[in-house]
Amino acid sequence: MPNDAEVGLSFVNSSATFDILETMDSISSGSAPSTTNPTLVGLCMLQDEADIIEYAVRANLLLLDQFVLIVQPSSDGSLEILDQLVHEGLSITIWRRPINYYAQTSVLTSIAARVQDAFAPDFLFMLDADEILRARNREELLENLCQIPPGNVGEIPWKTYVAPESTPDNKRRVRRHKMD
Repeated sequence: MPNDAEVGLSFVNSSATFDILETMDSISSGSAPSTTNPTLVGLCMLQDEADIIEYAVRANLLLLDQFVLIVQPSSDGSLEILDQLVHEGLSITIWRRPINYYAQTSVLTSIAARVQDAFAPDFLFMLDADEILRARNREELLENLCQIPPGNVGEIPWKTYVAPESTPDNKRRVRRHKMD
């Protein structure tokens, strides 16, 4: 199983590209969040998510300060959509993975350490490409986040939406599905 140092990652931001070859083993323990303006960063690993990624990025950036996206080789235009969002000036950072090796746990752990060093977030959200943070506004989200003790992990209840089985694929209406 290759590690990031063997595979290599490309770091792409709106102004520069760097090769990321070092491997980091741990994430800095969280400290007390800034009371004036905590930094919120999202982290997502994706492949072939063109149908949802633009919406997910734009919606999550209503609450986040930065969104870091790890992009596996995709054939559906996902990377081109993200490149356009970088060009628009959205606060996203793209890590391009040159090979199709979807070891999500090990990759996200390694990248989370780098995100901690690069952005020093008070809170780091591990999101899938189709997960959208829900809050009335950033203040409501921060109020809830500040209840999490420093160095701990919080949980967010998710609402899952699924299309009715009897609806044709091209006409599916989304309905809320309650998960127990």
